[in-house]
Amino acid sequence: MNPATSLNELAQPADTPDASLARPATTCSSSPRNLSWTAPVIAALLVAVVPALLWPGDAPWVWDEPLEVAIALAANQQHQLATHGLSGGFPFPYGPLGIQALQLCLLFTHDPRVLVVYHALLCAVPTALALLWLARTLRLPPWFAVAVLASPYLWFEARRLWQPSFCIPLGVMAIAAYASFLKTRARRSLLLAITCAIAPLFIHLQSLPLSLAILGHLLLRHRADLWRHRWMILGILVVLGTLNCRYLFTVNWCFIHYLPQYLRIGHNSNTPFANAWWTPFLAGNLFSGQDWMTSPHLLARAARYLSSIPIPLVWIGIALAAWHLLLRRGNPSRSAPRPRATDPHPSLLPAGTPRRTILAVALAGLAIQILLCAVLRLSSTHHYYFGTFGFHVLFAWIAVAALPRPLWRGLVIAVYALSAAAVSVYSIDQVHRHSWPRWFCPTLNEQIAVATALNAYTDRFAHTEVPAYCDRPEVLGILRLLYPPHPAQSQRHSGRLVIRFRPAHEGTSDRIELVETDPIPLHARRIPLNYPPPP
Repeated sequence: MNPATSLNELAQPADTPDASLARPATTCSSSPRNLSWTAPVIAALLVAVVPALLWPGDAPWVWDEPLEVAIALAANQQHQLATHGLSGGFPFPYGPLGIQALQLCLLFTHDPRVLVVYHALLCAVPTALALLWLARTLRLPPWFAVAVLASPYLWFEARRLWQPSFCIPLGVMAIAAYASFLKTRARRSLLLAITCAIAPLFIHLQSLPLSLAILGHLLLRHRADLWRHRWMILGILVVLGTLNCRYLFTVNWCFIHYLPQYLRIGHNSNTPFANAWWTPFLAGNLFSGQDWMTSPHLLARAARYLSSIPIPLVWIGIALAAWHLLLRRGNPSRSAPRPRATDPHPSLLPAGTPRRTILAVALAGLAIQILLCAVLRLSSTHHYYFGTFGFHVLFAWIAVAALPRPLWRGLVIAVYALSAAAVSVYSIDQVHRHSWPRWFCPTLNEQIAVATALNAYTDRFAHTEVPAYCDRPEVLGILRLLYPPHPAQSQRHSGRLVIRFRPAHEGTSDRIELVETDPIPLHARRIPLNYPPPP
């Protein structure tokens, strides 16, 4: 299938469960429809995997990632599973499932660059496969999935060793599996949808809208299927519950003791209620290039603005879905009505199809997300959209599919894909050549070089003006746990260690280095070099 597929073809009754089962089997695997999928499938996998695996030493190492690695290391040393994650803007800890996956990776390597490769594969590949599966099930233009995967945010989050990033592939896979179940009633799709809808809750509670929407629809509409496969579903619940039993106790205790307080005072960002309720409508920013590429060149600015097409597309998709589902209700028991010449989008959401149902579930998830953002006064930080990422992609996808001409759909997808790819390529090149901005963090390779250089000294403290180390000195100390000194290495005490940015005349002013200097820079901060920090 390609972007030129007409909306009338998308509306054929074959989308319904009964019609799809009645369709005769295809005996030739090289049919034109199958061949039309070859190019977007290959392109999607290449776009998702290649940038994510390119130069893993350029990945960031800052904020929560080092602390999560420290939790995983400590749990492995104690020969037990992690029981909780970190805490964020609320006193509710993140779930341990992502850290348990990190524990498994740490059994094979302690090199954080290899961990970046593992994390990137676990995020990028399932996300690409789920988007392609969703496109094939709902008969949506598959090239839009390629464009979404070219987003710089997906490249960034796939390589960042932050466990909430796993909510993106799990959420998209839950939507794709549930759409497949609605179409085929296959047991494997049902079990995968349930697993992927529940598992993100044991990573980060931001996935609550997606989980409630999918599981709630299952309970309301498909209780017979749940009962038919009850023992397999019970097995899934037992496995997830066993892995996270202590976390379940902890998070329930936190809900009882802290939820009333935080319902009253809200998130620590102090976002006003008037601004918080509509933050879900900015979720398209997560697969755009709006906050990237600061180059002053005209083409760079144009690519940045054009890569923001998903933001209005999400709004249009929400409006179209609400219009068709709430104001133009069809009778699910009947086949799709015959299109009328006066109907501007006659086949967008025909009654009784998986596409219509999954859009209804997405709207329910959006409503829950709006309610949570309003009540908790959440900010518009992009990582609060990880859990519902798949819903917002689906809204933008529907807006593209609603365009009346194949040429218009192809043009929108091409402009978005090329601009998003341009922003991503520019960002990858800039980080590789000049490192991350000074206010953010040095690259992983730079920090490893400093950590290994520190092995030649017995100093427990150093001075620095690097913002990442001034704000979070444990970042370097945790990295040193992964690179301990060799037992035979000679060490000496300096007392004059400074971690600084290299002088600008070397052409790499954003790179850091370890030097011995006297006097110590006036504004340098004294930081501990070990983790846990010495007294």
